[in-house]
This record gives sequence, C-alpha cells and structure tokens, in this order.
Amino acid sequence: MPTRLKKPLIALLLIVLALPTAAQTLIDQVPASSALYVGWRGSNDLGPGYAGSNLQGMLQEMGLLEAVPELVELLKNLQTEGHIGEDEAEIIAMTSALITSAWSDGGAMYMLPPDPQGPPIPRLCVMWNKGDAQAQLRDALNTVAEILGEELPTFTGELNQTMYLSIGFDPAEVKAASLSTSARYKAAVRHVQGDAALMVYVDANEWIKQIDQFTDMMRQQAEAQERPADPFTLMWPTLREATGLSGVQSLAMSAGLKDKNWHTRLFLGAPTPRRGILSLLDNEAITPTSLLAVPKTATYLEVFSMQPSRVLDVTMDVAGAIDQEVVGSIQGALKEASEEVGFDIEMKLIRGMGPAWTVYVDPMIAGNGFASIVLVNDLQDADAVKQAIIKLSDKANELFAEEDEDVKVRFLTKDIEGVAVTHLGIPFIAPAWAVNDGKLYVSLYPQGLEMAIAQSGKREDSILANDAFQSAMGRFLDAPGPAGAKDRAFDNLRPVTGLSFADLPKTAPEGYGMNMMIMQLITGASEMFSGEASTMRMPPVGKLMPYIEVTGSVTRIDGDGLHVHMVEPFPGATLLSASKGMTTGAGLTAPIAIGVMLPALGSARDAAREVQTTVQGRQISVANFAYAADNKGVYANDIAALEEYIGDIEMMISPRSLRAEAPPANFAQQPDAKRAAFIRKNSSFVLVPLGDQAKLNNVSDTVMLFERPDDTEDFDVMVAMADGSAFTIPQDELAEMLLKQTGESIQQLIQRQENFGK
Repeated sequence: MPTRLKKPLIALLLIVLALPTAAQTLIDQVPASSALYVGWRGSNDLGPGYAGSNLQGMLQEMGLLEAVPELVELLKNLQTEGHIGEDEAEIIAMTSALITSAWSDGGAMYMLPPDPQGPPIPRLCVMWNKGDAQAQLRDALNTVAEILGEELPTFTGELNQTMYLSIGFDPAEVKAASLSTSARYKAAVRHVQGDAALMVYVDANEWIKQIDQFTDMMRQQAEAQERPADPFTLMWPTLREATGLSGVQSLAMSAGLKDKNWHTRLFLGAPTPRRGILSLLDNEAITPTSLLAVPKTATYLEVFSMQPSRVLDVTMDVAGAIDQEVVGSIQGALKEASEEVGFDIEMKLIRGMGPAWTVYVDPMIAGNGFASIVLVNDLQDADAVKQAIIKLSDKANELFAEEDEDVKVRFLTKDIEGVAVTHLGIPFIAPAWAVNDGKLYVSLYPQGLEMAIAQSGKREDSILANDAFQSAMGRFLDAPGPAGAKDRAFDNLRPVTGLSFADLPKTAPEGYGMNMMIMQLITGASEMFSGEASTMRMPPVGKLMPYIEVTGSVTRIDGDGLHVHMVEPFPGATLLSASKGMTTGAGLTAPIAIGVMLPALGSARDAAREVQTTVQGRQISVANFAYAADNKGVYANDIAALEEYIGDIEMMISPRSLRAEAPPANFAQQPDAKRAAFIRKNSSFVLVPLGDQAKLNNVSDTVMLFERPDDTEDFDVMVAMADGSAFTIPQDELAEMLLKQTGESIQQLIQRQENFGK
C-alpha cells in the first residue's frame, strides 16, 4: 500500500468512528476504566419499539435503510467503469466493508486513559459486531492496521462475536471489570434511556484528571530544562476551580425509540454545590405565567431561564480568579461604552433584564418562518430598560447621521395600539422593539410587535390553551395527570428551566420544499453516475404526514445535575419545519441579541471607517498600477510619487488615523520636496517596493500596500495585494507575510518610507 494513502485512510477511519452510535451495546467488553464509551445497534436492530414506529414509516417511505449500501455500490461501479484508480479502489473496498458493517450490524468504541508507564498516545478501540460479510470486514481491518501500524501501535483481533481495531493496546490482553460495574457510569446512565439505539458516556472526572497529570508533567519538564513553563500549565489549577469544572462528574446521552417516537436524553453529572460557570445552571423555574404572552396560535416556542446580571457576575468572578487585569478590562469596557451611549449599561440594561426569555413563531404575523419570530423578556426594571434602549437607538441614529448624508438609515418610532414601537428603517427586514406591560418585545418586523401587543394575557388566549402544546408537554409527565387535566400538562410538570415546542403537523408542509431540493442534490448526483433510479427519495409530504407529530423538549436542574429530554417523531424531524433549526438554536437568541446589539451600535462608526479605509487603500494601489503603466512596468518605489495619480491628498489618510496631520490649506502650492516629506510621514499607508511588474510571481500573495498598524486602534489592518484585491488581516499575519516577502519587519518598512530620500 503506497505511503501517500496513510492520511486519507486515517481520515476515512475517523469518519467511520464518528458514525452515530450507542445503546449499551457490547458494554460487557468495555473496561471499567474507560474515559469514553459509544455504542450503536445498527440498522438491522434499532431496538424495542421500532416496529410500528414513526421512524420505521419514515425510513420505508424515504428508502434510507438502503442509503449506505447504495452508496457503496455506486463507488464500486465507478471503480469498475474506470472512473476511480487502483489506489482509490483499494480505499473504497476497505471503507465500504467498515461502513457497511457499522451501519448494518452495529458495534461500539471506547477510549482508555493513557498508560502512565507507556508512551503518551491515545488508547482507542473500535468493535464491530460480526455480520454476514465477516471476510471483507477482516480484510479491511487488517489493511487499516497495516497502515496505521507504521506510526502507531495498532492491533486487530476477534473477541466473542466482535472484531476489533485498536490503537495503543491489545483489548485481548486487558483483564478488567466491565464498565457496567462502574459506580460513576451507573449513576450517569440511570438518567437516560437504557435500551436506546444510541448511547454515549463520558467520564468527565477522568478527563479532568488527565489534564491535571499532563499539566503537572509539562511544568516538571520545564523546571528540569530550566525554561519558563507554558502559561496554560500554570493557570490550569486556578482555571479548573474558578470555572467549576472540577465539579463535573460525567456526561451521558441516549437516543432511541419509545411509544412510537424518538427520545433523546442528555444528563450532565454536576452535583450541588455548583461553582463558577456551573452555577449558571441554577436558574429560576419557568411558570405558566411566563407563557401568557405567547399566543394560542403559536406553532413554535422556546422558553429558557437566563439572568444576564448573573452571567456578568459569574464572568467577573471567574475572570478575577484568573487575572484581575481582565476584570479591569471588562469594567473599563463597560464604563467606556456607558460614556459613549450616555447611560450606565450594567445598571440600566443588563441588571434591568429578567431571567425568563421566550421566543415564539406566530403564523398570524407572516406565516410559519423567521418573519414571524418574536422575542419576549419579563423585565425586572421596565422603565430603566426602556430608557436605556431609547438612548441606544438615539445614539445609533447619531452615528448613522455622521456617516450617511444621502441615505438616511434611522431608528424610527410610531404608535401601535397605544404603544411606542421603534424599528430600523431599512429594506428587507425592519428590526423592531417595544416595552409594554413590563415586558421587552423584539421582532424582525413591527407587525410582529403589533400582534404581540394585542395579546390579551389571558390563559384562554395563550399557548396554555393550545392542545398541541399541552400534548407535547404531556410526554414529559412522570405519571399521567388526573382525569380532565389534559389541558394542564405543563402546569403538572416538575419544575423546568427550559422548554421547546414545535407543531410539526402544521409547519411541515411549508418547510418541505427546501428539504426536497436538498435530497434531490444527493439522489440526482447518484443517478447521474449510476444511470439508475435511486432507492432514496423524498416522498410527497402527504405520505410522511402520518408519521409526523408535535415535538418538544424540557430542561431540568436538580441536585444531581442537568437533564434534557427531547421527543420527536423521528431523528431530524424538526428539519421538516418551516422554522427548521430553531428548536436547537433559538434559545441563544436573547443572549446573542444583547451581545450583538451593544457592540454593533457602539462600533457602527468604526465599521464604516474600516470600509472607507479599504476603499482608499484600493485606490492607492490602482494609482500604483497607473504609475507602472507610465514607467515601463516598474512600480513606484516611493509613495510620494503617486501624488499626481491620486489627486486628493487626503486619500492617503485613513478616516481611522490616530497620528496623521491634516494637509495645510496651501498644500498644493508647497515645494515638491516638502509635499513629498509630508506624504511619507502622514500617510496612513505604507508602499512596499515591488520593482518590475513582469518579474512578480504569485501576485495574489504579494503585498503592495498596507495600513500602518500604529495608525489604528484595530488589530486588523488593511492590505492591498499586487493582483488588485484589498482586505483586512490581523497584524501578526501581515508581519509574517512581509517578512517572507521582503525580509523586513513592518517597522523597518515604515522607517524606510518616512526616511526615503534622506
């Protein structure tokens, strides 16, 4: 086997290892000391409850069970027809056997801690259940072992009804109790589904222990070699305790079938008392009152508990334990931003927000999609937050006015249902906000707030009166509720700190078209190469509707740690929603909105200046091209030589310049030498001597002009390349490029320009 195949083979092997996996498959062959365990059943046995499930119906309609075998057959056909070379064919044969066996028959993988007496390499084992194609699987494993064995100790063999491939140790020689006997493992997996199709277990305590040992070793080596230790190795003990990571015991995740639906459970073992970042898990429970602002017609809902002031306090505490200067920087940034906008951001905005955040989609706004998203926060200090956001809007208008003369981008306010609603007057979307009845409302359009403000706040008009929502929440009850309590399933739940809901039967038809197009990209490519109709397909949405049900999830916190439970008709069902992807990501909307809004408003002027700087740099480089055209293809050696090609001397000075002087009013009448000296000293840009245009190679990698790093507060600086492109890059990246290209540093090139002709 050619050596050049090593990296592709290893990459393909890693893909195989990353296949969806679990259920407590082969757990008896996994040592108790394993730091990681993943097991999977395979398509031949997806576990109890598969027969008659929504998953079975969906797979049969879409032909997905034949997807992997069909892909393997397609690759074989390509090789047979000469589209793939001999080396690639060998890779295909090997990976086909590995993937097909893993897909059909299942298996498991586990990782042991490094051997303290051996080399510091990972000790990983992957096991495949024996199936019908044992000979092909055996050959594939031997091929992989042959290649990996050139650099790592690699073993293959058979144990009971499995074949294995391992790195760093031979599983046949390990004599140890099973992972199923580990107290930590049993404590974690009792919180997830035991007979699932997928099981993942991580011994977080062991991983932290390994980091402890590694950093200790690195510090000892540095001390023995009389050199400074790596900063991380010195910081790690403090970082571990300050963040509360030492309190994380384990993580377990399962996914499998129950009552026709696909259940995903996650448990993070972090017992009380929780410190540092882990203390942020201890949030207030969501009450029915929090849901009264959500309309009954909502088809998507996510609610989570997150107190911005606590996030800030914990961040400051963690930062202070690591480096007090970081605390000073955060406080300084808050103070500077507060002075810029004219109010105390921490006290008026961050501490004015409440812990309950709600994101919903109401199709009565603009259908089932992102245009109908509304964000709601129950404010702790509504007046303070309202005045703060008004000042933010006013400040943004001031910044916009400084940059725009002809186009007037502004926050505009109008009365809707007796409430002042402010929106950004731009095309396509019009982000809007309002404060009403103690709540902050944010939407992509004022129409979203118009519907939100009209919400009565009564239970009978809220999501609590939505039968689909209550049905979704009823799946998380510990026991069936009392007779007649069907419409109060949420009220009867154990306290939750987060929940999601998607009414897929109502939204799937609207979001189905895009999914059909994506599937056709896959099946169409297969059919183009094979010339045969694919067994995979997206059936008409009506064929899938019998298998589509409402989906939901809840998050709970107790003394043991974090619990997340999600139920959907089949894996990935939320992709069929018109608001696809929101069930996993919309919970981040509130903190992201806050985090983006403040710096965006505070740096609007800086962003405009960066764009203008890039435009000016590109124009100077164009002037250099014109100079070369007039000088037999030789570029200018002195930036002052470009004056006549630029016209306006202020083009040489960036709008974000920290040091440049404005040219005097009589600049054009001054002697040539004086004008040239002024340009060389005050230009925000440095010209790199390039010489003959015809002798340049790789013009796209050749810097022609760059912004002086000492002329801007930003770490990123503008560069113009010899191919005419212009963009911004980090200063350290620029320094590396210039050193490689010219053999000189940034400062040397600046001094060369300033001292040119002296």
